[in-house]
Formats: sequence, C-alpha cells, structure tokens
Amino acid sequence: MSFRPANTSYRKKDNTETIRNVVIGVLIVVLYLWGFGLLGWLFRPVSAILMPITGGDNFIARGLTNFGASWQNTKNLVEETRQLKKENLTLKLNLIQAQSLVKENAELKKVLGRVDQTSVPVIAQVIFTPNLIFNDSLVLDVGDKNVSRAIKVGDFVVYNNVLLGQIAEVFPTKSKVKLLSAYSELSVAIGGKNIPATAKGLSNGSFSISLPKDVEIKKGDSITVPGWRNYFVGQADVITKKTSDPFQTILFRSPVNIVQLKWLEIYAGQN
Repeated sequence: MSFRPANTSYRKKDNTETIRNVVIGVLIVVLYLWGFGLLGWLFRPVSAILMPITGGDNFIARGLTNFGASWQNTKNLVEETRQLKKENLTLKLNLIQAQSLVKENAELKKVLGRVDQTSVPVIAQVIFTPNLIFNDSLVLDVGDKNVSRAIKVGDFVVYNNVLLGQIAEVFPTKSKVKLLSAYSELSVAIGGKNIPATAKGLSNGSFSISLPKDVEIKKGDSITVPGWRNYFVGQADVITKKTSDPFQTILFRSPVNIVQLKWLEIYAGQN
C-alpha cells in the first residue's frame, strides 16, 4: 500500500497568501483610520478604496465607523485638554501679575507713609538747595495757598514713618523744614522699656545721647519721640563707656538719606 505525500508547496503558498492578505488588510484599515482621524486629505481616497468593504451595512463597516468616531472624539478631547491647559496657564500668569500689582501698590502706600495712619498727609516735593541741607533745612514745594490743607508751622515732616523734622516757615507756595538734627534738645525714648533721654542734634542727621553708665542700652535699640506721636527717629548705633566717666554716650543717625529724597509727607502738628 502506497501513500501520496502531502502537497506542502500548496500549503506554503496558501499560508503565504493568507499572511499577505492579512497584512494588506491591516494596512488598509490603519490607513483608513489614520485618514479618518488624523489626515483629512487621506480620508476620501482611502474610503473610496475601501468602499466594497465599508460601504454596506455590515459589521466591518459599523465597526470601522464606530472606531473612527471614537478616534475622532479622542482627538477632540486631547485638543480641548491642550486648549484648557493653555487657558489655565494664561489665567495663572494674569493672577501672578495681579498679585504683583497689589503688592506694588501696598509697598507704594507704605513708602508714602499711608499705612495705618489716621490722618491724610500732604505730599510735598523736596526742592534741593545744598547750602540749606548742610544747615539742617529743606525747602518744599507746598505752602498755605497751593494745597487743599494749608501747611502750618509745627507740622510734622515724615518719610516712611521716620520723623525728619518740622515745618519752620510757611510761604504761599513753599515751606521751610527744620530737620531734627538741628535741635539742641529733643526728648526721646529708647528701646522696649522706653527709657527717657534727651538727644542732642549734631547736624547732618546725627544725634548724641548721654545717660548714666548703669542704664542698659544695646546697639540697635529703637529711638522714638513720645511727645510727637511716638515717631521713629533712629537706632542706637555707637555706645561709648569710659572708666573715668560716670556717663555713657549713645550716637545714632537718621535712617533716611536726606540728599536722596524727592517726596515727603506732611502731617498736621499737635495743637
């Protein structure tokens, strides 16, 4: 009894054609979906090629249509998400800018001495005159005729909550300031315990205080003027004690550089 060998060449050919057809089919489907979802210009030619498969009301057509619609929806969702992220970034930048403006406005108010002040100041511009500065005087561009509230002798001249002096003379459109360092005596308080003392002006924004040696004063202690709304005038800087002297000397300067000033605030003096 004899056996005929199987036709392996036929089977190999059949398998090769099957694989080729599957690959071609997959490529066509991919091109179809690609054209449907990503490249609109490919959709028409690809769909025309696939019309025999997708044209009828069969499961392949329905499946491809549903899958294509799902792909398109996914693409739209991705695009919307990207757009929302972009808008969110824009909103964040706008918020940062708004917060920066609020901070800048608060700092400006602080510079103008308008934070927690019960009275509204008159803003004045400094008219620089070098010989007056060396004589502990300033001239301002406001007087008793060119502002809403007339400037008066005794009004306080302040910068950033630091007391600089008082109005000494008033004219129709100008006024003259006597700086604190021109005062021969100025009643002050030192440190957290408000130690009373008398400061002597040394000119050019400098002061000295003499106190008994046993009074504890530390470098950096704040110095204020209790009689004039407790305005700040400086901090203890140099403290000198000599064995032969029962007194100690405290030197301090105004923290404001008068030469660099352009604007000042004027507050009504005490009656």
